[in-house]
Amino acid sequence: ASQFPKNRETMAIKSAYLKVIDEVKSEYNIKNVFVAGMSNGGMVAQAVGCSIPDKVDGVINIAGMQSLGMSCVPYLPTSMVIYGSKKDTTVPPLEIIASDGYFYEPMPNTVDEWKNAFNCTKKKVEEINLPSRITKTYYSDCDDGVTITSLLDHENTHDWPKPYKWGLDLLFSSLLN
Repeated sequence: ASQFPKNRETMAIKSAYLKVIDEVKSEYNIKNVFVAGMSNGGMVAQAVGCSIPDKVDGVINIAGMQSLGMSCVPYLPTSMVIYGSKKDTTVPPLEIIASDGYFYEPMPNTVDEWKNAFNCTKKKVEEINLPSRITKTYYSDCDDGVTITSLLDHENTHDWPKPYKWGLDLLFSSLLN
C-alpha cells in the first residue's frame, strides 16, 4: 500500500475535507475528528484518512474495501476501524472478486498494512456472539497511541452491523476508549 494517489479528483476531495474540518473545528470546540463512511463512503473515508492524517484522528470504513492494489496507508499514524461481512458479495472483505466482477483488496491485507506501518505490537482477538457473530481483532501499542480494529461479521451482508444502535457502539468504541 502507499499514500493515496495524487490526481485532480483526490486533490479536490482533500481540499473539500480540509475546508470542512477547519471550518467546523474553528466554530465548535471539537477535540477529535473521525471520518466514517459505508460502501463507497467507506472507501472515501479511508482515502481522506490517508490524504490528511494531520487533520483526522481516525477512520471508520464500513464495507468499503479499496480497489485491489489501491488500498492506502496514511503517512502519519491514524487509528482505523474496518468492518466487513463474510456474506457481502457487493464489496467482499475476504474474496477478491465481487458479484459484479469488480476486484477488491481483502480486508486482512489492509489491516496488516496499517498495523505494520504503525508498529502495533499487541493483538487481541475477541469473538462476539450476541446480538451478531463478529470476530473483533484489535491492535494496540502502536505509534502515537493509535489503534487498528478489524470487525469481521459472520452473518451480515452489505450493511452496517445490526442492530444499528449496537453496531454504532461497536464501530466507535475502539476509537473512543
